[in-house]
Amino acid sequence: MTTEDPQVSIHDVARRARVSIGTVSNVLNRPEIVSAPTARRVRAAIEELGWTPSGRPRRAAGRLETIGIVLRDSSPARAALLEGVRERLEPTEVEALSLFTGADPRRVQRALSAIERLGVQSVLLESGPETDGLAESMLGRGMSVVILGATTSPRVSSVAADEHAQVRLAVEHLLDGGRSRIALIGDQRDPDAGARELEIARHTVVAAGGDPDGVLVTHAVRGDDEAAGTSAVEFLLDRRVRLDGLVLGDDSAATGAIAALAAAGVTVPAQIAVVGRHDLGPAAALGITTVRTPLRGIGYQAADLLLAQRRSGRVVQVAQQFPVELVVRATAP
Repeated sequence: MTTEDPQVSIHDVARRARVSIGTVSNVLNRPEIVSAPTARRVRAAIEELGWTPSGRPRRAAGRLETIGIVLRDSSPARAALLEGVRERLEPTEVEALSLFTGADPRRVQRALSAIERLGVQSVLLESGPETDGLAESMLGRGMSVVILGATTSPRVSSVAADEHAQVRLAVEHLLDGGRSRIALIGDQRDPDAGARELEIARHTVVAAGGDPDGVLVTHAVRGDDEAAGTSAVEFLLDRRVRLDGLVLGDDSAATGAIAALAAAGVTVPAQIAVVGRHDLGPAAALGITTVRTPLRGIGYQAADLLLAQRRSGRVVQVAQQFPVELVVRATAP
């Protein structure tokens, strides 16, 4: 029997894997109830025979046809990640299935389950609450997973920016410019990331000889787009929070923050300096000081790592970290 045989069926998969047809069905539809060795054997049989649940043959045995990409949203930053992934996939026959879930672990779980039911066995997963556990569970079922962002798992591969340097460079720059009351604006959808950033910022202030309790203010809003930046500034100004520096997690949020400051009659950077992150296209046009993050490169490298792991069949933990750099512009000279 060849992989181009249109008569390949679920019966052939079950026979090759030495399991029942019901077990094959469970691997596709209820993978959590199948042991990891059995699931790997069934998936290996599916790859070898080129079978799909629809009965249509795959293009080639062992060749990956689709990868799943699970991200929070389609913001400009995540669009840049996707550009990198697509650039890596361009010369291959691999397609990408992108799902946007927000940061709710339940929605992420549902998206991953849907991807698995479709027979997709390789996933790029944005880091967030509980994603390490979800990724480890998928690895146990014979899938390939690479985290986009930070991970603390000793088993899951990841590709991320240097998170420590992102925060440190932004805070150091504001302190060097004489700023003494800096607000860190985080995304409430990912409280763990906010806690890590605050810890890094505190260490940075201490290293500069300051008191982090007196220098740093934190505020979390839902999201990292323009509306989130606007909301953060309006909240802080309404409560007359004293500040002369802002660090936001995204250029879009920085754009919204600058607009809100202008509407309130606050001058940037004379009264409040603003630093964003990522350095997407609009940042340069608007003169936003940023911590440049190579998002396309991260997406490209994550896709490359995922393809390599899937085709080799080896589960090897690889943690790759991209350097970042400060780009100083008019909002925080």
